[in-house]
Amino acid sequence: MTWATRTSRAPVAVIIVVVLASCACLLSASFSPRSALRRTITTRQSYTLCRTPMVRRQQQQQQQQQPKMESEMDMGEAWAAEFNNAQEMSDDWEAQDSEGMREWKRQFEQGSSSSFMPAQQQSMVDPVYVMQKNNPYYTAKEGKKDNGEAFQRGLRLMKKGNLKEALQAFEANVQYHPEHAEGWRYLGQCHADEEEERPAIAALLKCLKCDPYNLSALMMLGVSYTNDLEEARALTYLKTWLENNPEYSHLEEVQKHGRTIREYEKSYQGPKYGLNTTLSDAVMMMFLAAVKANPKDAELHTVVGVLHHLSDNYDKAVDHFQQGCNMKPNDPYLWNKLGATYANSNRSKLAVGAYQKALALKPNYMRSRTNLAIAYANQAMHDKACIHYLKALRQNSAAQHVWGYLKISLASCNRSDLIPLVERKDLEAFTTHFKF
Repeated sequence: MTWATRTSRAPVAVIIVVVLASCACLLSASFSPRSALRRTITTRQSYTLCRTPMVRRQQQQQQQQQPKMESEMDMGEAWAAEFNNAQEMSDDWEAQDSEGMREWKRQFEQGSSSSFMPAQQQSMVDPVYVMQKNNPYYTAKEGKKDNGEAFQRGLRLMKKGNLKEALQAFEANVQYHPEHAEGWRYLGQCHADEEEERPAIAALLKCLKCDPYNLSALMMLGVSYTNDLEEARALTYLKTWLENNPEYSHLEEVQKHGRTIREYEKSYQGPKYGLNTTLSDAVMMMFLAAVKANPKDAELHTVVGVLHHLSDNYDKAVDHFQQGCNMKPNDPYLWNKLGATYANSNRSKLAVGAYQKALALKPNYMRSRTNLAIAYANQAMHDKACIHYLKALRQNSAAQHVWGYLKISLASCNRSDLIPLVERKDLEAFTTHFKF
């Protein structure tokens, strides 16, 4: 499971770029419907459970810089001024949707490389997986298959931390063997590790088409939909994981609450944009019954932590993630979830320690690297934040949301002169300014 970080408020400009793209990033949700804007995830979903979290201190620093920006309106400072203006408008965003605001959004979307789709519309559309072109590991020839070499190559590359080539190898594998469920699952895992939630979901859905009861894919989809702010679907996949787990499917409480959920789903009409307490409470009761039956199962504590995180019960989420980390101390994904929960509950110093532990176990873990940068930004340590954003971009320079976070931290540490490098995505040019 991967995870991103979130905050209760984020500047409008950041929200437009990042919303529905990413929390640590974990699924951020209470058990009642709430607006997508209020629930934007910060690292993101990260705990994007992820996407981009904007910190109150960072916002305050940006406001303090406003007088300087008015007198030195170069390119970077003009951007920062726009950022601050957008923040001031965010307080009454949900109450007002004036024609001027809609025009501002339209212009911002046209100028952004990220596509924007309303939350409700996006949640109705399953992503379609699109293969990369010119894959060196795949030769397009009708009827051609390999003997599993591409899959094994992908595993080796993934273990070495070379996720870009691992993605190509796994894509070659599933093109040679479209029904290979594990190939699709590992492809989804690589995308999730690269902060690419929608391709990850697309690959995992393909996995379930090949193997509807693949427990690992069901668990990963529960987390990915959490990060993508689709809580009802996240709960559905987590519930399906438990109902098809041979260790717990026979439990009376699991079966009883499973029936309650099916009755709810049968009577519920229309798309599930938000959460219903019947669904969320029943899923929680199912997993608590399983934890009672086997309190030493780290995976169960992980899911219960996710469920508590969804309801913003961070103290209980921390407790379960800590238990999971104690049982599986070498699991970087668990440490990242713990860090994201700390971050989303305004305990950024503790979050830094958890992220560092995750990165010690998996140095190429981009999501945790991005979350670490956000945790530093939340403490107004923007120089350190910039270094870790740049390290993350070394792994995946196409991560548009990370470029956006970097831009914000540069403006916050009086390095607006470097913002043109962000606009050009000139990563190498930053080497003369930061050691990364």
